[in-house]
Amino acid sequence: MEKYKLLIDYRETNLIKNLKIPFKSENLDVGDILFKSNNNDNILLIERKTYSDLANAIQTGRHKEQKARIHAFNCKIKIYLIEGEYDRHSKIPKSTLDSAILGMIIRDGMNIINSISSEMTCQIITKIYEKLDLYLTERNDIHNGIIDYDGPVKIIKKENLTEKSCYISQLCCYHGISNKIAEE
Repeated sequence: MEKYKLLIDYRETNLIKNLKIPFKSENLDVGDILFKSNNNDNILLIERKTYSDLANAIQTGRHKEQKARIHAFNCKIKIYLIEGEYDRHSKIPKSTLDSAILGMIIRDGMNIINSISSEMTCQIITKIYEKLDLYLTERNDIHNGIIDYDGPVKIIKKENLTEKSCYISQLCCYHGISNKIAEE
C-alpha cells in the first residue's frame, strides 16, 4: 500500500496524460498537485504555472488572491512550480515576473521550482512521489537538529580542518580508500 496519495487537478491534462505513477484526478480547490497522507493530511501542494500563466495572473490581480488561498491552505509544504521559458511577446516584462518570483521566495516564504517542460515537471512529481517519505524524515531530523554529517561543523570552513580530517582526506585520494576505511 502506498504511503501517500497523489491528486492532480482534472484541468492538468498534460500531466494526467504523461504521469506514469498512481494518482487520482479530481477538482482541487487550491493548487494543481497535492500529496496527501493515507489519513488525508495535506503534505505537499504544488501550484503549477507557466510564465504566461503567471503574467496573466499578475495582470488580472488573481496572483495575490491565489497566493492568499495557498497560504491559508493547511499543508506542510507549498511549492510554486514555474514551467517553461519566458515568452518574449508577453505584455509583462521579464524583470517584473522575476521580481514577482523573488517576492514569493523572500517575502512570502514560498518554495519555487523551475521546470523547463511538462516532461520535466512529470519527472519532478515522480521523484517527489518516490522519495517523499525520505525527504520528510530528513526534514524532521533537520528541524530537530539532527544533521547527517560526521565531520566537524564550524561556521568558518577553514576551522573545520583538523590534523585528523586532513589526514583522512589525504588517504581518500588513494584509489579504493573511502572515508569510512580511512577513519579506521
